[in-house]
Amino acid sequence: MYFAVRYRPESLTTEDRWRVLTSIPNRLAYFDEQDFDMSPYEATGSLVPGREPG
Repeated sequence: MYFAVRYRPESLTTEDRWRVLTSIPNRLAYFDEQDFDMSPYEATGSLVPGREPG
């Protein structure tokens, strides 16, 4: 689910994305902190719906 939310959010419905973000925020933060090399993929958007990264 991390990959879908962080790198392919358009593949999820708004409801499913919200469900993941609110259900496992610590797990999402853990994977963000690991700094895995996800090339050739780039994170798109924010993990928070309606908010851009930065």
